[in-house]
Amino acid sequence: MSQNLRTVRPCPPETERIADHVRALREGMGLSRAQAAEAVGFRVARVRAFEEGWAGVPTLYVGRLLRLSGVSATAWLDALFAPAAWPRDPRAFDPLPADARSLECALRLWRTEPDAARASLSKMIAAMLDRVSA
Repeated sequence: MSQNLRTVRPCPPETERIADHVRALREGMGLSRAQAAEAVGFRVARVRAFEEGWAGVPTLYVGRLLRLSGVSATAWLDALFAPAAWPRDPRAFDPLPADARSLECALRLWRTEPDAARASLSKMIAAMLDRVSA
């Protein structure tokens, strides 16, 4: 199954970065994928897909994981939106997948306009993550 997801959905750098941050958050709590999945109401296969970049990470999953960890959405987003070695030319970017999640879209926008977009994107995504129901 995972091979099908990998071939159907490309893994742009935004997806990879979000996956890395979600995995680090889970591992920082000392949870296995199975434990995290059970705690936040997702199947283990979906958590694996999120962490491997085979699927976009929904804000519902991130919000629940943040609530479980006690990490604020603002702190997590500060790490996610930290400077990175991104390509600066937006024409060099591959298109996001048709089913891109809001975090992927926000990170892509931030990549193209980091100074102008950072504050408003961070506040918007933090508000979405903070409103996620447990």
